[in-house]
Amino acid sequence: MPYIARLEQMGCVRQAHGLRLAVGEYEMSITPGSLVTLEITARPTSEAARKTLVRVCRKDADVHRRYNLRKRKRPSWQEWRRGGRMWHHQMKSLPMAIEKGASYTVRATVDVIRDLESVARFVTVNTK
Repeated sequence: MPYIARLEQMGCVRQAHGLRLAVGEYEMSITPGSLVTLEITARPTSEAARKTLVRVCRKDADVHRRYNLRKRKRPSWQEWRRGGRMWHHQMKSLPMAIEKGASYTVRATVDVIRDLESVARFVTVNTK
């Protein structure tokens, strides 16, 4: 499916300067490939919305850098002998905290635009 057809299927309206995404009373004008700044205006009310915001906010360069640093520093694979066999344990990352007032800068791709559509009531979006 062509790129523009996928965007139109998502509910985006094509304009000369980019895309206009209308969700209820919220309207965002986002050009794919541009940088957008998200500011969390309210804590998500559902677990699905929290997971979506975490997924979008993890694409921020600073958040990604901190995640990779934490991943490198932790003992990620521990092995020990138990009952004559080797057992192992791989540590998981702690989930990212979504706080009101935090801002993140991410690149607007098709999946980010679609995710922003579903959590529009919890964020404000500013294009750069």
